[in-house]
Amino acid sequence: MGSKKKQKQNKLRRRRIVVFVSCVLVILLAFAVTLPILKGSSDISARSSDIVDDGIIRVYLRSLGSPKALGLTLDGVYTVDGDAGFRFARGTEVTVAEDSGTLYLSAGGLTIDMGGAFTLKRHAPEDNSDPGGIYIHESEKDNLFKGDLRLSSDGRGISSVLSIQVEDYLCGVVAYEMSNSFPLEALKAQAVAARTYALRAKQNAGKSAYDLVDTTQDQVYKGFDSSLTTVIRAVEQTRGVVGMAGGKYAQCYYTASNGGQIASTKQIWGGTVSYIQMKDDPYDIENPYSQQKTVSIPKQLTDSNPLYPLIMDALKLKLPSAKEIRLDSVASLKLTDPDTEGSLMYKTLEVYVNVSTREMEKLTPSPEPEVSQSPSPSDSPSPTAAAEKWVLGEFKPLEAPVKVTFGTYSQLKELLKLKINSSNYEVFAVEEDEDAFTLISRRFGHGVGMSQRGAQTMAGKHHKEAEEILSFYYPGLEWYKIDWKQSSLVPLSALPDSLGYARAKPTPRPTQAPLPPLEDGEYYATVTATTLNVRTAPTTQSQIAALLYSGEKVIVTGQFEDNWVSFRTVELTGYVKADYLKKD
Repeated sequence: MGSKKKQKQNKLRRRRIVVFVSCVLVILLAFAVTLPILKGSSDISARSSDIVDDGIIRVYLRSLGSPKALGLTLDGVYTVDGDAGFRFARGTEVTVAEDSGTLYLSAGGLTIDMGGAFTLKRHAPEDNSDPGGIYIHESEKDNLFKGDLRLSSDGRGISSVLSIQVEDYLCGVVAYEMSNSFPLEALKAQAVAARTYALRAKQNAGKSAYDLVDTTQDQVYKGFDSSLTTVIRAVEQTRGVVGMAGGKYAQCYYTASNGGQIASTKQIWGGTVSYIQMKDDPYDIENPYSQQKTVSIPKQLTDSNPLYPLIMDALKLKLPSAKEIRLDSVASLKLTDPDTEGSLMYKTLEVYVNVSTREMEKLTPSPEPEVSQSPSPSDSPSPTAAAEKWVLGEFKPLEAPVKVTFGTYSQLKELLKLKINSSNYEVFAVEEDEDAFTLISRRFGHGVGMSQRGAQTMAGKHHKEAEEILSFYYPGLEWYKIDWKQSSLVPLSALPDSLGYARAKPTPRPTQAPLPPLEDGEYYATVTATTLNVRTAPTTQSQIAALLYSGEKVIVTGQFEDNWVSFRTVELTGYVKADYLKKD
């Protein structure tokens, strides 16, 4: 009986253990499902998202302006409008020029009328190599632009819109909104903020031809540079992570430096964003690279200081009865009238000065001489009373300092060279030492949201992770990870022979006009290149003004550094490389 009872107890114990383990597994599974997670290598806690998006951003390359011509290198497999019958191999050099609303594409010695617009569409290479992109030689960095390039005439020149996967786009944003030298965690925070900003812009673009621009109007974008490895890691390690508020993409504004205080959206633009509130930022002000400007105001102020005449003019209005005013010393400075309670955006500076004045004083007359009671007949008649006399008295100090008031933005910002921004975003502070006061202006940018200099300090000096940085600047946001539902690039082999999209027309080249006679120092030359870019200045960074073609004749008029020459024809002047000319 005893052994049976023991076996029954062991069986019951095993059953309890199984039930306990099962409960634990269920709890852990439930916890794992509800716990914010992020697939990949990022350490930011982010919930999986059911957001469906192709991950493509349309970027208007406003930084290019409206050039009359663009020089391109197609470092990938491209077609015109997805037409397999109009394709280019990797490495093809292309020039696109605009004239009277029409685009002309030149490649391989052929110039083609493309109409008012066309798209250079990227395709998957057959060898599974990197799909590459386009080098736009007129861009600032001549970096790689990964994606499809839509070119159209805007009436003045060429308008360029790049359609690019958002993660590729961010590699060309984070590198130039911050720097590859910044700590990795700061770059990761920047990547999340920039990704959120871009997707919100896309969501709000409506029927616009693009989602955002490549300048500070939105986010600076300068193309892909494979050498910026820290930036690339930051983008990869936060892939798909965005900030959300109320089920919408958050307004993840950021600024170069906030001057030690985060600005609210209400202060700068009006309207309230709950997760961006005004508060002090010790990390930004701690960063030695956070921009600031200072001016010293000596307590013994002289007329060589630009503030001196301003104070004297104000004192004359304050003390109209004084005949002369002497500024003895500056007693104190006080910043007042903040734009909102607790703000460092002070609109007024009160200057308290010790002053002495001189007044007109009545001269006390001398005692009257005694008059004889019996004047002789020869004495003159008694004079009348002498006229009152006034003289300028001695300087006398006033009992209390005199307050004069100036506008920090309206008067002092320009006068004292405290200007950092074109708009009135600066914050101000006053420091005092034994001999002088220092008036300081800080904040580079609008000051709203994340400070890039503050993030640099948090990550570099205080070893904060990206999630801590984001939580400091955007408290209350929720972080989600988007699993991009993007389609892969279509290989050329998957396209039909001709889609009929590209309807470009061959354009005959007109016969060149005969060249005029040579002047002193000039010589005739023939173009040897298939096509030769004509630049507006002797540098590859200058704009392409026109094209010359193989066999055309020019008159070389001058020589410059790096083998550049100037030339003229009957219709054209400009600069080309002498390497592509043969002297006749």
